[in-house]
Formats: sequence, structure tokens, C-alpha cells
Amino acid sequence: MPYRPFDKPIALALPAGDVYVADSVWELEQYLELFWPDKDPGRQRLMRLCADGLDGWVSADMIRQEAIKAAQGLGLLRPDKDIHTLHFRAVDQSMKTWQVQTE
Repeated sequence: MPYRPFDKPIALALPAGDVYVADSVWELEQYLELFWPDKDPGRQRLMRLCADGLDGWVSADMIRQEAIKAAQGLGLLRPDKDIHTLHFRAVDQSMKTWQVQTE
């Protein structure tokens, strides 16, 4: 199954205030299955879009735009700064791990 990366990731809310970063159609599909509200009628439409995107019928950019609109409507979209904060935390953690392993 192809990964189908987005040009720019999407930050989405997780339970307990955490943030999920979807970098691709596949990661968005995982979020939809695990965390998107089941009762939202738009969920099934997004799931179909992701399936079509993974098969190459729909562009990753179009899926990203549709997901952003739907997430905004449900209050699930998080600011882009959350993505950058998570990235820097991950890099910082990687550097700490690397330093411990090389000492």
C-alpha cells in the first residue's frame, strides 16, 4: 500500500489534549479509524477518499484539504505550531538518545 505523503502535515487533536500529526493519506486513515468521532457522518466520506487516494484515484492534496475542512468543523484541527513543537521535541529526544549511546 502506498504511503501518499502530504506536502504539509496536519495536526489533529487526540484525547487528553495530545496532538496527532498526519504526514500522509495512510496516517490520516489511521487517525480516522482510531480517533475520529464515529457519529460524524463525514467520517465515512473521508475514509472512502483515503481509500481512493491510496489507490491513486484521488490526490493527496485534495484529501488533505477535505480533512482540514472537516476537522475544523469538529474542532479537531490544531495549529501548525503544534507540528513544529512536536518535531523539535522529537529531534531533541533523538539527540539525547544519540548522546547517551555514544558516551
